[in-house]
Amino acid sequence: MIMPAEIRIDLDRLNEFIDMTESGPYQHKLLHYLLKSMRNMGARWRDPPTIILTVDDVEADLDEELQATLDKYTGLER
Repeated sequence: MIMPAEIRIDLDRLNEFIDMTESGPYQHKLLHYLLKSMRNMGARWRDPPTIILTVDDVEADLDEELQATLDKYTGLER
């Protein structure tokens, strides 16, 4: 089964997680900025962003080994 190419999350809940990771017992700088980036990218509904995963600054379009690695994550191995 192929999962939809989207991430769905309630905005209020996302804001709660952002606030929680900013300071206090759940403070986590990496998660905080990752969640903020998700919110900012999701807010760009007029011009949705694309996520491109790279290895050593090489994209999967140009590297068969990376293509195979990414296909394993999605279950689309050939």
